[in-house]
Amino acid sequence: MYHLIIFDMDGLMYDTERVMARAYLETTKEWGVRSQMADFMTLVGSDGKAICRRYHEMFGADFDAEGLYRASGLRKQEILTREGLPVKKGLRLLVDAAHQKGIPLAVASGSDADVVTRSLMETGYLPDFALAFSSQQVKRGKPFPDVFLEVCRQMGVDPADTLVLEDSPKGIRAALDGGMDVIAVPDIQPISRELRERCLAVVESLDKVISYL
Repeated sequence: MYHLIIFDMDGLMYDTERVMARAYLETTKEWGVRSQMADFMTLVGSDGKAICRRYHEMFGADFDAEGLYRASGLRKQEILTREGLPVKKGLRLLVDAAHQKGIPLAVASGSDADVVTRSLMETGYLPDFALAFSSQQVKRGKPFPDVFLEVCRQMGVDPADTLVLEDSPKGIRAALDGGMDVIAVPDIQPISRELRERCLAVVESLDKVISYL
């Protein structure tokens, strides 16, 4: 039995990647920079530091990457405030099943720490997770395993006894490279055959994870 389950957040717990894409495309248009969905897809699974580095690559060394990052985040929050935070299918069932088996839960997200906490609070899931952690709090974000390894360290659990749930290729690779089992629940990004073969399983929704606990 696993001693810890680590959840990614955006695209895994909440159907927010599409909202983030809308916010990004609307904001870049307002800022007068040319961008498209293919550019956004290169950002999925990254933390804020990596996103800003990518903005510099796309728009130039002198571009106000931090400003665009903040503006896109505010636009995303405006959309979510107006339309609500959509919870992914099967989340409640999986969380309850893990609690019944006595398995601690944690979140390891590329989103800023305040966004992680706010999202869990707004949807009532904050009490269900022993730790909510952002990859902004470690030196390297996904696809490096730092955030997952730090969560394991803080929870006092060996990575080999940990199950990670991820939707993005960057997150999947990070957890695999950290020595953890991974179940992929794909969202807007396709997962390569190579990564699929390294995962414990690839399932269509979170409730399908229950049988692997």
